[in-house]
Amino acid sequence: MIAPDGGVVTNLIVRGELGTMTAINPLAPQNGAGIVVETADQRSELEVATSASYYHQLVAFRDAIADGTPFPTTADDGVRNMEVIDACYRAAGLQPRPSPAKSAGLEIIDELAMIVALLGDIANHFDLAVFAAQQ
Repeated sequence: MIAPDGGVVTNLIVRGELGTMTAINPLAPQNGAGIVVETADQRSELEVATSASYYHQLVAFRDAIADGTPFPTTADDGVRNMEVIDACYRAAGLQPRPSPAKSAGLEIIDELAMIVALLGDIANHFDLAVFAAQQ
């Protein structure tokens, strides 16, 4: 939807048996965001961080490099997310998109090895010893 100021607002609305939750602008919270929960007898408005999601990703990356803080999500989480996305495509009668790695003839493990090597190079550049590769 187009907001009164001309900006784009995309809301996520989840309706259940007990009420509705609306996430206001979850894709671009830096443009204004919030969460509204409504039940038959109550309405709650929750404040949320309005910084860009990329900011939070960069902070997590920085913390992992600087002091070894684990990422809030894992590779398994990413695989599960893609499984859900693929299921959404199928439910809509579409075929899931092919993996770029498979399309290019590369094995996923080779890509992961390249990423680990790159992160190791970054850690070495900053004289940080927080990465360990396991095979």
